[in-house]
Amino acid sequence: MMQFIRNIRVEFSELVKNNTNFTQREANGMVVLSVILFFPMFMIVWERVQSADEIDKELTELQAEKADSLLAVLEMQQPLDRETKLAMLEIKLFNPNKLSIAQWQAMGVKPWVAKRVVNAVNKKYVFLQKNDLANFNGFPKEEYERLKNYIDLPDSVNRKEYYKQKYASNDKNKYNYKKYKNTDYDKDKSVNNYTSNYEKKEYKKYVRKVTSKFDINTADTSILKQIRGIGEKTSVRIEHFRDAIGGFHSLNQVQEVYGLSPEAFEELLKYAFIHSSFKVKKININTANYETLKSHSYINVKAASILLKYKKQHGNYKTIEDIKNSRAIEEEKLTKLIPYLEF
Repeated sequence: MMQFIRNIRVEFSELVKNNTNFTQREANGMVVLSVILFFPMFMIVWERVQSADEIDKELTELQAEKADSLLAVLEMQQPLDRETKLAMLEIKLFNPNKLSIAQWQAMGVKPWVAKRVVNAVNKKYVFLQKNDLANFNGFPKEEYERLKNYIDLPDSVNRKEYYKQKYASNDKNKYNYKKYKNTDYDKDKSVNNYTSNYEKKEYKKYVRKVTSKFDINTADTSILKQIRGIGEKTSVRIEHFRDAIGGFHSLNQVQEVYGLSPEAFEELLKYAFIHSSFKVKKININTANYETLKSHSYINVKAASILLKYKKQHGNYKTIEDIKNSRAIEEEKLTKLIPYLEF
């Protein structure tokens, strides 16, 4: 063994010397240093391997012992079925109106069945005779057959007699209205002792009145509100829209007002008109500034900006076709705008 170790040391020393610039002495020192550095690590690894082997051995032995003990228990103990366990129970006479959940379970009744019975009794349900338990919703028939000989209740009862006795202690005069008869009130029911100073008022149905026809371009909100279907807000919207476009040149334009119902518009047509001498307020498309253009209901902010830029690049507008070429206003709105333009 010692000779084997020496041979390994010599070979390792020669290997270090041949592959480095170390002298023989330096190579031998390197071998010694390597042994000193790696020996502790080797011992740690060796101890862990040994420990792991020992642990595996102990676990194997424990599992074997556990398997042997479990096998012995299974061989000695035979599990009991439900019928055998129920047969072993000692059951005494009981009143189903007085048992707790635990007492029901002690007699072999399943927990959810016991809980349902106890909850019903707590809510004033009463078992009067034995077969009441058999008729109870959710109580198994086989459980009733097993327990019926121990139920401390009669086989049958007269329920009407039971409830008659139950409420016999109540005050007989509590619901006896006969004691109120033959009073002064009954003798003369027509007498009314209640007096009041309140006088009933008669209300007439409100009807809107329109005195005469009116010019839609000069009418104010007080006149517009007389039309059925036009209230305060709608009348203000009509007035603002009219002033923003420069006046109505057609009554059909009133339909464009937001919130005006078709029925109210039909009613408006009965009284409103446009005077023949009225002329709408026009705007000069070439001289109007940005504020004037954007304030018109048919020209929005974006359209006003495009119209001014197009005029600056191409010169004044001369025809409606020039306005179309600017693509500032949609054709539908431009058709509505034409009566209000001048060049």
